[in-house]
Amino acid sequence: MTRSCGDALLKTLEAAGYRVSVSADHPSTTTTEVIEESIQFCVEEAVRQVAHVPSAEEKRRAAASYWDRPPRFDYVPTNSLQLRILNAQSLGARQTWGDGKKQRLEAVLGEFIVTLPVVAAAMKAERARQEERKRQRQVEQWRKAEQLREYVTAMKQAGSVELSTGLGIDNLADWIAWAERYVERVNPLGPRAEVTPP
Repeated sequence: MTRSCGDALLKTLEAAGYRVSVSADHPSTTTTEVIEESIQFCVEEAVRQVAHVPSAEEKRRAAASYWDRPPRFDYVPTNSLQLRILNAQSLGARQTWGDGKKQRLEAVLGEFIVTLPVVAAAMKAERARQEERKRQRQVEQWRKAEQLREYVTAMKQAGSVELSTGLGIDNLADWIAWAERYVERVNPLGPRAEVTPP
């Protein structure tokens, strides 16, 4: 972390009863556990986006090749710190706190702390939505498998039909064997091995 703000933040988190850890692979990222959710955050220097002014060399390369274009923007250090939650995108919760004209980041650490349970609750809600979407997909896959199974059964009972599958299969018995394997593949409750025509 940066400046004394890092120490103050860690002490505030620990005082609030939150466990804190720093990744060996990403030492700039700190993680705290809130309501059994891992929230990652960092303290970093804020940057300001400004329009990039191409150099003469960049203009020459851009004229020679459409693909060799200079960047549209540069990012300029602001000498201000910001505290940013890294893994709460699109959750609707606040993610950034920073130095202001009349305040330093240290003064708003309390706002960050009280927001953590809100972020954790949003994470849980999003996970529940993802699990529900997954369940719905499985239900649809199961229904598809049941419909296919009924179709294969009807083909068995027909005994002789004209096949035009585009799979290079012109024998009903071979097609039924392939179709049964395919049904098992799409059935979320059964094996999902790759299926290729015989």
